[in-house]
Amino acid sequence: MYSYCSYYDYYDYSDYDVISALVGLTGLAVIWVIALLLIALMIVAMWILFKKAGKPGWAAVVPFYDQYTLYEITWGNGWRFLMLLIPIYNIVLAILTYIRLAKAFGKDEGYAVGLVFLPQVFVPMLAFGSAAYHGVPGVTSAPAAASQEWVGYQQPQQPVYQQPQQPTYQQPVYQQPQQTTYQQPVYQQPQQPAQPQQPTQPQQPQDSGFQLTFCPNCGAKVEGSGKFCQNCGRPL
Repeated sequence: MYSYCSYYDYYDYSDYDVISALVGLTGLAVIWVIALLLIALMIVAMWILFKKAGKPGWAAVVPFYDQYTLYEITWGNGWRFLMLLIPIYNIVLAILTYIRLAKAFGKDEGYAVGLVFLPQVFVPMLAFGSAAYHGVPGVTSAPAAASQEWVGYQQPQQPVYQQPQQPTYQQPVYQQPQQTTYQQPVYQQPQQPAQPQQPTQPQQPQDSGFQLTFCPNCGAKVEGSGKFCQNCGRPL
């Protein structure tokens, strides 16, 4: 009797299983590599942040001590990280720690949200950027001067070479000497001596035509130009 056999009854699934296994292992290896790179990036970023805050950078590679240092620069008390062992509260505490970390480096609430949801991005940005450690109200353990230690490498300014100015030669301006003009002397005729003024003749008293005299004999008034006294008759 003829029996029906499908195509799948003769197909060898061994090759398909090998390919699937290789793809799965490759994907898993890529995920592990990416995870290791992110972990290394976070360790380096926390190292720089601890140095900015005046703490030893190697604390970022020591388990538990890295959390102690993180809570010391954000809360002022490193042993506070033990409260992460409390369920539910540990989530709230982690969020508050990221908010205080943003404030400690002079960032606002928007940057704190980025630290909470994307710490693998915003923590390296905070570390490799120019943000300096300003401290948190109530935190006195970290020196303020340490914030200036890891601000970032600043390339020294190259001295600007200024080419010396070439001396400009100014051609002397030739000025033609002025010719002296000969002025002919003006002959002035000597003045004639002034003639002496003739003495003026004294003016004769004008005869008014009326004379008033007195008689030498009797003393009477004689009016007019008579030559005899009208009173006594004697000649004047």
